[in-house]
Amino acid sequence: MGTATRKMEKKIRSIIKDKPNIDLSSNDFSDIVFKNIRMKKYFNSDFGIISSGGISFVKKIKSEGINNIIDEDLDLTDPIDVSTLVQKILDTIHEQSNIDVTGSSILLDAFKTTMADQILNKSYDTEKFLSRFCQNVIFLILSEEWMEVLIEERNDNPEKIKQSLQQIANKIVVEKLSAIIKKYNTGAISAQEMIQAIIDIQNDTKIW
Repeated sequence: MGTATRKMEKKIRSIIKDKPNIDLSSNDFSDIVFKNIRMKKYFNSDFGIISSGGISFVKKIKSEGINNIIDEDLDLTDPIDVSTLVQKILDTIHEQSNIDVTGSSILLDAFKTTMADQILNKSYDTEKFLSRFCQNVIFLILSEEWMEVLIEERNDNPEKIKQSLQQIANKIVVEKLSAIIKKYNTGAISAQEMIQAIIDIQNDTKIW
């Protein structure tokens, strides 16, 4: 465990001990969590590149039809074949930007989950894609940084904690980030401006 991770764990543990009976579904707790996520570590240039690549692919599906843009016989109702297609999308993003798309990371795992869901559900909406991508990124950050400490300090059921963190991630995006996501999706702001706006919203969040 690195120094930054240890410091973060200590900070989270202190927050939870200070508010042992706080309702995890409350707006107060969501604000506390949002204020203390290491957003800059994940909402960075790679986030912008991956999200832009995903949006470009979704737009292409809508305009050309998915069967016209895949060059092999894939069963798009089969999660394994869909996973193969999602990796090909990431490989294309790599070819265009040279970012690493191998292995596992929060951004890559969130992208794979989000894009696979879009394909399996035939839901090719760029704003929904970006919203779900942000929700999945934040949920994975919370899982990594908050889940274990919450389980230990509150002596609660892991599945219940997981559900609470998923609800918090969804709430953060819907209530705090949806307007920025919409602006980016319509082309009103750039990816970099969206990322900076997200960081600014976090910095401006007040904790009572």
